[in-house]
Amino acid sequence: LDLGTLDGLGLDLGLGDLPKVEQPKKPENQDYGLYTYGNGVLSLGSFWYPQLAVRQNGKWIDQAPEGLGDVAFSEVSDYDVTFNVPQSVTVAATGNRVTINSAASGRKAVSFHAGNARDFAVLMSEDWATKSKTFDVGGRPVQVEAYTLKKDAARSDKAIDVAGQALQIYAKRFGPYPYENFKVVQGPIRGGAGGMEFTGLTSIASMLYGDLNKELGQLTNILGAGGGPGNLLGGIEDEANNAQPQNPASEMLNSLLGGQKEIFDSLLEMTIAHEVAHQWWAIGVGSDSQRAPFVDESLANYTAVLYFEDRYGKERAAQMMDTHLRQTYAMGRMMGGPDRPANLRTSAYAGNVQYGAVVYGKGALFYDVLRRATGDAAFFEALRLYYARYQGKLAAPRDFINILKAKAPKANVEGLYARWIEGAHGDEDITGGKPMGLNDLLGGMLGGMLGGEF
Repeated sequence: LDLGTLDGLGLDLGLGDLPKVEQPKKPENQDYGLYTYGNGVLSLGSFWYPQLAVRQNGKWIDQAPEGLGDVAFSEVSDYDVTFNVPQSVTVAATGNRVTINSAASGRKAVSFHAGNARDFAVLMSEDWATKSKTFDVGGRPVQVEAYTLKKDAARSDKAIDVAGQALQIYAKRFGPYPYENFKVVQGPIRGGAGGMEFTGLTSIASMLYGDLNKELGQLTNILGAGGGPGNLLGGIEDEANNAQPQNPASEMLNSLLGGQKEIFDSLLEMTIAHEVAHQWWAIGVGSDSQRAPFVDESLANYTAVLYFEDRYGKERAAQMMDTHLRQTYAMGRMMGGPDRPANLRTSAYAGNVQYGAVVYGKGALFYDVLRRATGDAAFFEALRLYYARYQGKLAAPRDFINILKAKAPKANVEGLYARWIEGAHGDEDITGGKPMGLNDLLGGMLGGMLGGEF
């Protein structure tokens, strides 16, 4: 692997020569580019150092990660870390940068401290442009930093603005953000993932910073639509340009293009809002992301809708819920197989599309159903108590439900949990039992739902 000047990073873990231990063959995992080098960025995620396994009920949770989603979960720890890197390399890492000292010729030592951190992530690049802004988050100054490839530097302000606003909204809704900074880092994420959460930091896929043609081409390839980048959009644009005014085909294609622009305009914002939400659900309130991924992912996705509600109003939030939650479920049913319970381990799902439909789509919509059933006062009071009680700890799948039942004893919380999380009634509850048609599929892929049928 040729990393240019990144090939001499000097990551010395100080472990000496460890004995080789024969390991059983692990299940094949989805590669999201979290531990890789690409697009001028070295991403080590939080997978570059030994980490103590979680111990529950007198046993170590040491099974190999399987299949989809996050690959690990952990207790909180304190970290003091120093990286020896070339002078030209910028380091984005969890925590506060405490020192930058000159090292050997052409190198520097960059040190970070992080307290009560769920993990410690690091990414590095010679090609980032950096920018920052301080926000008042719950009465405390929080510096939001953007690490963006120079060719996409115009997107830095957007990344900072969304992250800062989301931190303010969530702190007001759920409780204090405990760290002094938050970093939005453009990374080499792939495989259908838009971002990845770490303590005080998120890595966001480069495709969300790029031009519309490339983004559409990558998305259609992920969904199995085939064709090279931009082919689908290019063909639609040709047809739209050649269609006659007031031609139904022209109106249909223009509608498709308009919807496509809408979803791509919101993808970066939705993704950052989702990843910031993980600072409360996954980083703050920890959970087993392999064996019960809905605990953090479903709630984080619904929390991202709350960002749109508090910032832009309920109409925009409803639009985002349709675009990013209901259509995710509907398209998953069209392309990823049958509905399944949302409380399964990641390896129980057939692939990214089914996993996304059930956990990110149906699972997130469950929280909106709960909110309407219990009322805003009880729902948000329960979320605040859930965060306060389990921040820095690990929550079990039913811990929030038990809190909400106590806050809203007359609501059918248990029945809704059984139906939406333990059951498989998404077709009836989300799409009304109506199968997804071709125009819905195209609309879901391109961001707009068309009226009528082909």
